[in-house]
Amino acid sequence: MQGMTVVTSDIQFEKGALVFVLSTNDKGEINGLRFVPSTSTPASADELREGERALVVRTGEYELPGILKLPAGEGPFPVVVFVHGSGPSDRDGTLGPNKVFLDMAEGLARQGIASIRYDKRTYVYGLDWEKENEGTFDEETTDDAVSAVRLAATYPELSSVYVVGLSQGAILAPRIAQKAGDVAGIVMMAGSPRPLPQLIAEQLEYLFSHGQPGLTREMVEQAKAQADNLDRYGTAGYDPSLGFPFGAGSEAYWVFITRYDALETLRSLTVPVLILQGERDYQVTMKDFDLWRQGVADRPGVKLKSYPGLNYIFFEGEGVCLPAEYEQQKPVASYVIDDIAAFIHQAI
Repeated sequence: MQGMTVVTSDIQFEKGALVFVLSTNDKGEINGLRFVPSTSTPASADELREGERALVVRTGEYELPGILKLPAGEGPFPVVVFVHGSGPSDRDGTLGPNKVFLDMAEGLARQGIASIRYDKRTYVYGLDWEKENEGTFDEETTDDAVSAVRLAATYPELSSVYVVGLSQGAILAPRIAQKAGDVAGIVMMAGSPRPLPQLIAEQLEYLFSHGQPGLTREMVEQAKAQADNLDRYGTAGYDPSLGFPFGAGSEAYWVFITRYDALETLRSLTVPVLILQGERDYQVTMKDFDLWRQGVADRPGVKLKSYPGLNYIFFEGEGVCLPAEYEQQKPVASYVIDDIAAFIHQAI
């Protein structure tokens, strides 16, 4: 496939099956290594927790299995649609031993708020989807989130719909609300108004400065050059030979997110907005939070809040935050869930 040799192998684990995918170049060097789901079927009844129902989010030919979580009692209930960050991600927002969206869904349900969470398109379709599509952030994220918002409107148990986006999902939340047209409010967690390539370059610089294994100064400088180059797209100064961050995605993919103006899109909306930021987050920083604050200072209905001690996925920690921290099993801070619930109840 595209000059690579791709090997797949089904692997059965104790709690389910996955497909191991390995790709190599003509020298036998590893180009890619990942695990992808073996099927795209919804969860079966015996896999569902109390108050959960299986569902499928459909966008054209794509079907994404997911979960509707309902609170106890009688509805209709306000509902949130969770939108993933970058990369393949399952419905629970799994990162290491942690399940960000599952934590939030259960916490919100205890406060009378329903939720929809679903597997991301690149998680379900993996290499097949990437091979067949140039892809943009709309195709990867926005369009399926819009489908989930519209699916929520078909349930009689549900009322107003809110979008809760994390990282890339937060960046695109204003666009999702704009395209869906029937969103009661948005919550943006660890989102940035700056182009993603710039964030990637800063993240690598931070990790390199803290001795992250496997990173070199050359890799950091390459990421910076790629970010600067994408800013020059469409001009004589653009150099297509520099490639894209991590060697992934198409030109259309990266140009889209470089040109997309999350702040201006947010300012065009009239719905209530809650912007949340962990102050220990090195992937999206307080610099980004301040840019939001400055950009929406005159826009009514926007609330911003940052949390000392919280990281990118809103877990508590101390000291310098590095990727190894995400391998510690911790819950999303309960007071963050409380703030989201209060925002939704006040907006109703």
